[in-house]
Amino acid sequence: MQKLLMLIAVVLLALQVAAPAEAGKVGAGAVEFVARGGFQIDSFSREGDGLGSQSTLELIGGLNYSVSDLIAVGGGLRFQNLSVDPDAGDSWNTTSVGFEGNLTFNFQTGGQVIPFAGIGAGILTWSGDFYDDAENTLLLPSIFAGMRIPVMDAASFNISLGYT
Repeated sequence: MQKLLMLIAVVLLALQVAAPAEAGKVGAGAVEFVARGGFQIDSFSREGDGLGSQSTLELIGGLNYSVSDLIAVGGGLRFQNLSVDPDAGDSWNTTSVGFEGNLTFNFQTGGQVIPFAGIGAGILTWSGDFYDDAENTLLLPSIFAGMRIPVMDAASFNISLGYT
């Protein structure tokens, strides 16, 4: 794990040093393609006895459009599949599909690191065999912050943390 963290730190440092001051400048009319994904497997046990596992697959894709040098609006689609397989019991899964929109504020328009923060909201509908007639729709607020590290004139490496 320490080697992986060290490798990530070295790559980020290399990207930071290699980025010219005006590379990847944010400005009115810019369009940003957003793609995120994740896969997670969790195994549960108690005192060495396996209790089951849970796996989650999440895919998100969308667009952000800069309406000014500092403000961007965006939206995208979200897909998530959750599967639970207990060792003593019936397994179940649920699939959710939704749309989310956001408003992002860039604290500066250029430089080697461009900090940003934003808010958003989304609608998520899920169905599956979690329980009989399991179909629900939720309104999900979100908040996020991060930094954009330009790597070329039209590309950047973004790191962010958020809560949905």
